Amino acid sequence: IDMRTVLLARLSHEAATCLTAQIIGPGRKLSAYISIARLRKADGRLVAKMIAFQQKTFGVAEGRHRVVHDQWVILPSGSAHRLEATANKKLVLGFKEHPTEDVEKLVITIRQHITIFESLDDEIRASVPA
Repeated sequence: IDMRTVLLARLSHEAATCLTAQIIGPGRKLSAYISIARLRKADGRLVAKMIAFQQKTFGVAEGRHRVVHDQWVILPSGSAHRLEATANKKLVLGFKEHPTEDVEKLVITIRQHITIFESLDDEIRASVPA
């Protein structure tokens, strides 16, 4: 997202990195991207598609966050569990079974999500006046 935002913003990589390195998480990075797309007068229908994409990104990012940051335990039976401890509007605290197949599916989902972003970014940048 950072590299594509830099291209859209038409900033040097060095100057853009001073900004993008301060923005944490793909949802917030997409907020910056969308603002720049609007500033550059990108096609409004494509911007709306990016906003819808951003909404889906929050769920994908949360799934990744759980896999990467939760504590994991492998039981003697071989089943994998992670300790989910969240309090986003509701307390969740406990072990959740999380088969490795689900992690593999998440990797595929993330890869597909990246491909969708790259295609949409290509369209948005093509719609921006020179």
